[in-house]
Amino acid sequence: MKIKGIDKFREKLPALHGKRIILVPIYTITCVILIFFILFWFLHLSTEVNVQFAGINWNWIFPILGVVIIEVVGLVLVYQMWYWRDRLKQKYQQTSYQRIFFVGFAGILCMICLGIFNIIPLLFIQPYLSSVPSVAVFVQQISQFWFTATHIFDLIRVIIGITVCAIGFGTMFRSMFTFGFDYMTVVYLYFPEESAIQNNKIYSVLRHPTYAALIYVSFAGILIQFSLYSIIFFVLYLIGFEIHIHKVEDKELIQRFGESFENYRKQVPAILVPPRHWKTFLKFLVGKK
Repeated sequence: MKIKGIDKFREKLPALHGKRIILVPIYTITCVILIFFILFWFLHLSTEVNVQFAGINWNWIFPILGVVIIEVVGLVLVYQMWYWRDRLKQKYQQTSYQRIFFVGFAGILCMICLGIFNIIPLLFIQPYLSSVPSVAVFVQQISQFWFTATHIFDLIRVIIGITVCAIGFGTMFRSMFTFGFDYMTVVYLYFPEESAIQNNKIYSVLRHPTYAALIYVSFAGILIQFSLYSIIFFVLYLIGFEIHIHKVEDKELIQRFGESFENYRKQVPAILVPPRHWKTFLKFLVGKK
């Protein structure tokens, strides 16, 4: 099955014509492996390096530091697509997008991987994390500290978490198949004159469905993991998206569309669908127009 918008995407990467397009999936796999290697290396570091300060063991901070580093790098790389746009278009015109694509795409992959990272069962993959008391407090389930009989509670939260995770991934893939790979990779940030008006009803209840999808996946990690780390990782993730949405993307849209977008932004939330619009959201999720 051919993905919508892939032809337009390839058109804007003339240097990767023909079989050279294979460099994109190779680059994607390489970036994903590197991102997860860094995240898990910082997890491993928390059990290998003993950091004491003011009588407190600070090993627990390494996993958080890994997440912060990947998030900052991701946001900075994505921002480059906005920051260099006018200069690249002026100098390279039709090849401007391909000059910055791999930089911005690496940033996008950083944010996707961070969302997925929060649903990975860390203790299952790296059980030795519980060997360091200061780290174990952050990685173990919070419910263990509240009460002893946690089976029913844990079962309910995991079921809800898996459901939210499925909604997140479903929204992500539905966005890609509805709007196209060219929209997902912000081709029209560089070529707005070639974009088509999107009349899908999802935009009447949600301004950024793809970003919302990733945030839902990360939030599902709180319900599935139910650890202090999962909460901290989600809060950091949410802050990162809030910064990008309000300081970068919405700012650019206000400059492009002016007061009309300002009014739209006041009426439609960025990432959280109001309960009264859940029906519209679910129709989008299952592919109904």
